[in-house]
Amino acid sequence: MNYRLTLLLASAFLACASCRAQIPGVAELHVAANVPSTNDFRPFLIRDLTAYLKPTHGDKLTVDYELLRDGPTQGGVAYPKFYLWLRATNAEKTVIEGAVRVAAIEKKRFDITDFVPRTDVVSHPDALDRIFPQAVIEKILTKAGVKK
Repeated sequence: MNYRLTLLLASAFLACASCRAQIPGVAELHVAANVPSTNDFRPFLIRDLTAYLKPTHGDKLTVDYELLRDGPTQGGVAYPKFYLWLRATNAEKTVIEGAVRVAAIEKKRFDITDFVPRTDVVSHPDALDRIFPQAVIEKILTKAGVKK
C-alpha cells in the first residue's frame, strides 16, 4: 500500500514539475496575444486613459503617463498588467495625477483596473499594497512626494 502511494506521489510531483516548466512559455504567449504592438501601445493607452477620465474630468483632456515597470507583469492566466503614473490636465487646467494599473486586452485596448489619485497615495499609502507590487509602490510614493 505504501509503495503505491509513494509511486502516485512521485508521479504527481513529476507531472507538476513538467507543468511548471511550461508556464514561462504560456505566459509569453499570453503577453504576445494581448499586448498591443509597439506602434499601437501609446495611442491605445492614451485613448483608454482619456476615456476613463472623461466622465469625471471633462472632454478636453491632455493625458500623459510614465511606465513604472519595464514591460508587463503576467500572473497566471490573467491579462498582462502595466503600472503607470498618470498626469493629465483638463480644460480648467486642473492637474489629475495618480498611480494606475491597466490590463492589456487582445491587442486592442487597455482596461483601467485601478486608479489611485495622488491625494489618496499621500493620505493612505498602505492602500497601495493590495494593488501594486512592492517595487512599484516605492516609485509611486516617490512620484507622489511621500517621505519614507
